[in-house]
Amino acid sequence: MAKIIGFATIPIITRLYNPELMGVSSSIMSIILILSSISTLKTAVAIPLPRSDSSAGVIVLLSSFILFLYTLIIAIIIFYLKKINIGNSDFLLISDYLYFVPIAVLFIGINEIVSNYLIRNKYFNRLAFGNIVQSLVGNGLKLLPLFLPVNVIYLLGGTITTIGFNGLINLVGVYNDLSRKRIKLSFKLSMSIYHRYRDLSFYRTLSQFILVLTSNLPILYFSYVFDAHSTGILALTISMINVPIVLVAQSIGQAYYGEIAALGKHKIEQIKELTVNLVKRMLLISSIPFLTIAFLGEEIFSTLFGEEWQGSGEYASIMSIYLIFNLLVLPVINVLNVLEKNKLYLQFNLQRFALIMLSLIISYVIGANEVLTIKLYSAFLSVQYLFVLISVLHIIKEDKKGA
Repeated sequence: MAKIIGFATIPIITRLYNPELMGVSSSIMSIILILSSISTLKTAVAIPLPRSDSSAGVIVLLSSFILFLYTLIIAIIIFYLKKINIGNSDFLLISDYLYFVPIAVLFIGINEIVSNYLIRNKYFNRLAFGNIVQSLVGNGLKLLPLFLPVNVIYLLGGTITTIGFNGLINLVGVYNDLSRKRIKLSFKLSMSIYHRYRDLSFYRTLSQFILVLTSNLPILYFSYVFDAHSTGILALTISMINVPIVLVAQSIGQAYYGEIAALGKHKIEQIKELTVNLVKRMLLISSIPFLTIAFLGEEIFSTLFGEEWQGSGEYASIMSIYLIFNLLVLPVINVLNVLEKNKLYLQFNLQRFALIMLSLIISYVIGANEVLTIKLYSAFLSVQYLFVLISVLHIIKEDKKGA
């Protein structure tokens, strides 16, 4: 429901904000998402794991301490960062809104901690309700220019709210729970628990940071090399390209994961059969959005979002090629969990980061314009997704031989 609300407001938002404002907001959000990906050092993901509530409570307090210390450091750095003396004049505009960064990092970190605590205690109704409320409030903030003069602050504040407001909604409930259990933080106990989950924390932190950094590299590159208008056009393109991924691939991936998890890693023959059938089915499903965007992208985008967003349709037509490979890989990658090949996640993320960096470096060196940069980015990303798909199928084949 929360995602549907967000998607439904996009055609209104694109008529309230021009690409330049969208570009400034997207650049700031990219910085926020990259920094917030390591805000708790991923200690929060361990909250659901301990058997005892006291240990889980200590992880909550430890995660909170790390978050507040991290946010304070960011705030101090930004306070002394008077001006960013790099990039074009549009890139310099983001310095006016950097004060949003520590606030947003704090909100998103609180949301991560609170969400994992709710999951541990199976408060799924609270979590779902909070997601709906934060979507309504966040998208409501974005729509304020219907009644007030247009300001990028509404767009930026609304986006931050749609990510982090759930944590604030449920924060009092979590605090009351911890107060009743009289959880206290001590250095010795904190270090003991952190030592127990440090591998989880390290690998998840590194993997998540690389994943988020990789996802936001194109936005940061465009804001640095080109202008806010092109950055805004790209930001809308990426968000809309992700719609079939969110609505289709994730749902199918969850169902596939449920099936192979029930089978277990020793029934490799059945897993192989399910995986091959899934790839064939996803190839057919992915051809629909691919062909639609590839041939009708500009018309669809200009009709839905307004004439000034027609460039997003052109970008989307180019990027549609990697959409196929992404839709194929996203469900299938879940097999690594069942086969206990989790370290490959990090390897694949590192590989994707390296290839995207290479595509952007090549674009910068040859002085590529926006369109050529998108073509190189899409080509390198498609190759990487294809490699991941072939690798996963090969891993299943090799496990079958060893079974």
